[in-house]
Amino acid sequence: KQRYGLDLAKGPLDAAALVLEARESDAAYVLWQKFVLRPDEQAGLYEVFKAVPKPTLWSEAERYPRANESEEAELSKAFQALALMDSSAAATELIALENQHGKRREAVWAGLGKAPLAQALLPLAEVARAVLKPAVGGNVAHQAAVWADEGWAVDAAALAALAIAQAADCLGDVAPALAVVGDPARCARGHSAAGDVPAGDLVSAAGVACKGVQPVTTSTDHKSPSCHLVTH
Repeated sequence: KQRYGLDLAKGPLDAAALVLEARESDAAYVLWQKFVLRPDEQAGLYEVFKAVPKPTLWSEAERYPRANESEEAELSKAFQALALMDSSAAATELIALENQHGKRREAVWAGLGKAPLAQALLPLAEVARAVLKPAVGGNVAHQAAVWADEGWAVDAAALAALAIAQAADCLGDVAPALAVVGDPARCARGHSAAGDVPAGDLVSAAGVACKGVQPVTTSTDHKSPSCHLVTH
């Protein structure tokens, strides 16, 4: 109690709240730092911290698991809404979502695998930026050169998004969003070489994932929670 300013007699929830709200000048801040440095060694604390209500106004709200889960649920809804948009509008929205949620990838909860949709946003945003570029014209040789220079990275980003989603069991959120921005009739032709490089590769992967087929095999060092999070 004297060292960290915690009164364990009040219970673990009170102690967890003090650790989460601790600032650098507080004795309990050392405990937060220790957790952040080695969260995998104390993964069980996630549920304890999750029981602490998120603050309504505080700049460090991202420390709270409930805040992270609330934003993951919000992101899931945003992905579903993309299905009602055309590819250009969906791409613009994905970039806006990346600007809003991308910072959560730096939080300790992402390192524990608790922010899979925020993780998937990074490659999804790369695909979205490609969609907003003008379509590539010219002959097959020119298109092939463009694909070799940058188009392959778009395909790789699409597969990366699907791999993250598969590992976290949230293909139902990510694959439909990818399918909207990856419609070959509207955008993929601008990033694949006609003839030599199939224009529908990106969309085929998304379409297969939407049907529940396992399109990507990947390994992950983190646990793979469901993306369908319940907030309180």
